[in-house]
Amino acid sequence: MKKLLFISKSAEDSSTRNRLSLYFPHFEEAGLQPLYLPHGGLCQRLKILLAARKAEAVIINRKTYSTLFLRLLRFFSKKLIFNFDDAIFLKSNGEPSRQRMRRFRCTIKACHEVWAGNDYLCKQATLHNTNSKVIPTAVDPEKYDNPITKPENYLDLIWVGSKSTAKYLQNCLPLLEHLAKEFPSLRLKNLSDVQFEGRDLTIINVPWHWEKEAKAICSAHIGIAPLQDDPWTRGKCALKIIQYMAAGLPTITSPVGANKDIITHRETGFYAHDEETWRQALFALQDKALREKLGSTARQRCLKRYSLNAVFKEMLHGIT
Repeated sequence: MKKLLFISKSAEDSSTRNRLSLYFPHFEEAGLQPLYLPHGGLCQRLKILLAARKAEAVIINRKTYSTLFLRLLRFFSKKLIFNFDDAIFLKSNGEPSRQRMRRFRCTIKACHEVWAGNDYLCKQATLHNTNSKVIPTAVDPEKYDNPITKPENYLDLIWVGSKSTAKYLQNCLPLLEHLAKEFPSLRLKNLSDVQFEGRDLTIINVPWHWEKEAKAICSAHIGIAPLQDDPWTRGKCALKIIQYMAAGLPTITSPVGANKDIITHRETGFYAHDEETWRQALFALQDKALREKLGSTARQRCLKRYSLNAVFKEMLHGIT
């Protein structure tokens, strides 16, 4: 069986899980044996180089390296692929970083192929490697086939996030608090490792858990994805929106980056950038029939473009 070597910061990292390890069973079915190694110090890098010699392809996830190690890894690799889903060439606040950009540029140039999580990232990669393409983050739609009865007396929004992205929901909460006075049935399910408390808006804090995530999303009526517009957020790959789509939910999202690319206004959700556009979206989505129509369209689009099976075919083509 031919081997594939996958390298990333940690096996527990969400990017590693969503863009690498979820596909391991698919690679095995295709006759390719995945081997995962975390990056590390000198000894670990020697292991990586030895493993690269025996692999059909080496896929680096998000990690950039020094020029010397990249040259060695390129020399020992039949095919070297870089996979990333964030604007790692910038600081996390969106400000430029010479060091990060230099390492990013060196890594991109050393690879045979680049898999970028969205169009914005792909354009940045193409500046340094023309063999770059978009490989979106994907989900397993079967996980979201949950026949859950949703509450009739409430209009439940759901937000999925973490400590690093909680600021985007925090910035949106005053607006939602105000709108809750106009929409008394409105509630917010916060599926994350951060807790929020509301005044006029009822907030249900649901601790995030990998195995319970899909069920929690399916229990809501509408997914939300507020986001500020800056160079860092344009690199986000909208995983939460793809999860909402898999669950058959319409999404209310800021028209930013991949969020705007994935959601089509009034077909799979609504764009909202201020109080009035949020009000219009909530008013429209009080209609159950419209929610189901947009949610069904979103689900079908997810199956076609953002399912594991669809994305795996693109990955396999790049490797073989």
